[in-house]
Amino acid sequence: MKQRDRHERIQSVLAERGSVHVGELAGDLGVSEMTVRRDFERLESDGVLLRVHGGAVPAVSRSAGSRFATRLGEDENAKRRIGAVAAGLIGDGETVVLDGGTTTLHVARALAAGGARRVITTDLHLVEVLADSAVTLELPPGILRPQEHGLYGSETEAYLARFYTDVFVLSAAGVDVRAGVTEPDPDDSAVKRAAMRNARRTVLVADVSKIGRIAYSTVCALADVDVLVTNAETELTLAARELGVEVHVTA
Repeated sequence: MKQRDRHERIQSVLAERGSVHVGELAGDLGVSEMTVRRDFERLESDGVLLRVHGGAVPAVSRSAGSRFATRLGEDENAKRRIGAVAAGLIGDGETVVLDGGTTTLHVARALAAGGARRVITTDLHLVEVLADSAVTLELPPGILRPQEHGLYGSETEAYLARFYTDVFVLSAAGVDVRAGVTEPDPDDSAVKRAAMRNARRTVLVADVSKIGRIAYSTVCALADVDVLVTNAETELTLAARELGVEVHVTA
C-alpha cells in the first residue's frame, strides 16, 4: 500500500475510533509496525495526530493551550451546571483532588466561591482559578505537558499516593457502559488511577458529549466511580444506577 493511501486510512480510522494502535493498524494495512510508526511521525509533523504509548490519537484530543478556551466554550452552560452540582457534593473542610479539564474548571470556580477546603490539582488552569480563593491549594511535582498545562509522570503519581483524600473529581474524554472511563493518553490515565486509589469517593463529571465515546486508554470501569454528574438521562445513567453509582442529572 502506498504511503498516501496508508495516511488516508490512518486518518479514517482515527476519525471513526478516536485512537489507533500500532499493532492493529500494521495488521490492517499489511505493513510492519516500524512502517506505521514512521507514518505516525510524518502525520504528527503535519499536525494530524499525536503519538501516545502504543498508538496515536487525533491532534485535537491533546489541544494546544490556545484551544483550551475553545473547548471551554463548548457546552459551557452544561459544564457550569455540572460543576456547580459536583462542588455542592463536597463538604467544607474536605480534601479534594481535582482532575484537569474544562468541566473540572467549572468545579474549581464553584469551589473558589465557597468555603475553606484543601484542594490538590494537576492542572495549571485550575491553579489560576483557585490561587486567590479561600482553599488551601497544593500542586504535585511532575512533568508539565505544555499543550495542556497538566502534570503527569511517576513523581505526580507518587505524590498523589501519599495522601488519603475525601473526594477525587474525575473528568474523562469518554464514558461508555462497556469500556468505562477512558482517556487518549495512558500517562493521564495513570495519574487519574493514582488519585482514585486513596480517595474515599470518586465523582465523575461528564457532559453528554462524552457519553458513549471511547478513547484509547482505560482509566477505570464505570462501576469503580461512586458518583456520576452529567446533564442528560441516557442509557449510561440507567446502567450506572444499576451498578450502584449515585447519579445526578442537572436541569
